Amino acid sequence: MTERDDQARRRPSHRPRLRLDEFAPGPGATEPTSHSGRRLVLVAGLALVVLWGALQAAFQVWRSGYRKRADFGATRVAPAIDPLAEIVPPGVEPDAWRRAVAETHEAIVTLTAANLLDLAQMRALRDDLTACVTRARAQPETARAELAGLWNELAHRAGPVLNARHPRPALLPPPDPRIGPPRRNLGR
Repeated sequence: MTERDDQARRRPSHRPRLRLDEFAPGPGATEPTSHSGRRLVLVAGLALVVLWGALQAAFQVWRSGYRKRADFGATRVAPAIDPLAEIVPPGVEPDAWRRAVAETHEAIVTLTAANLLDLAQMRALRDDLTACVTRARAQPETARAELAGLWNELAHRAGPVLNARHPRPALLPPPDPRIGPPRRNLGR
């Protein structure tokens, strides 16, 4: 683009001077190529849709596995403790004992639904629960100690998850802090 200088102060003897603007493209010059903003927005939008789809697919896979493990815990692991309700230890009221076993059942459902154990660990926990019931059947006077030991194990394994939702049944003796971590290997 050109512009005339000194138009306001034009003297009759001087001819007007022309100035060439340095930023204007000259004859035959081409403008530099640039990237389209529309193309950038479309590519970014497409990338977000692909990312969302990938995350959604990964979440669906995780959720189906989680539901499978939670269902396994509720239907296969937790019922393993239920036969203990039939074995009432001496000196314990039967209704209080059944309530304590039912609370233990609920705590096991919570533990298995908390996604802390995989299927192999749940199977091991189920085997340990079955062994606990078998020992209590053989010696009914140890049923209370077996249930207390189970609560110690569960609290050690997932204390914050269980303690917040399931308090230890009142008829069980409190855990002895001198003993330290449990010795059995529940679900591991």
